[in-house]
Amino acid sequence: PSSPQCPPSPSQCHPVPPSIPTVPPSNPPVPPSPSQCLPVPPSNLPVPPSNPPVPPSPSQFLPVTPVPP
Repeated sequence: PSSPQCPPSPSQCHPVPPSIPTVPPSNPPVPPSPSQCLPVPPSNLPVPPSNPPVPPSPSQFLPVTPVPP
């Protein structure tokens, strides 16, 4: 009978798998990680505050246009 009791022991090893599922929850925060790849955009945001007119922002995309006039 002592032998059969040993099998239950491995069951304790099974509880570890459940622990793995707990790691997935940590995955959701991973999306923010990509944001780190684009930390420059946030840096641009601070500049907009200085330029209340957001429309001017696109002007930066066409700075050449102002030059011709």
